[in-house]
Amino acid sequence: SCSSWQKREGTGTRLFSSLASTMPDFRKAVFMLAALLAAVEAQRSTPMAAEGKDLMITPTIMTGILFGALWLVLFMVGFCCLFQVQTPAFFEEKALVLNKQY
Repeated sequence: SCSSWQKREGTGTRLFSSLASTMPDFRKAVFMLAALLAAVEAQRSTPMAAEGKDLMITPTIMTGILFGALWLVLFMVGFCCLFQVQTPAFFEEKALVLNKQY
């Protein structure tokens, strides 16, 4: 008996081809075109016009952006947790019975 790992070992191309066969032909063509364009763009030798210019973000502005993003994430976590709290639709009206406490 072979484990699932042993069955898949050495079948990288078969696994990719089986994955690719489930995609329609149009999606395969778009995927291959995007991969080709990414490979070509990554190897260009001339810089674009916008490259090499100074950024308008100072360290103080970057710190403010990061600190604001942190607070935004914390607020969203708290907001989501607060509204996921579930309470009963009604509460029991009788009082808690406490016997003699010595």
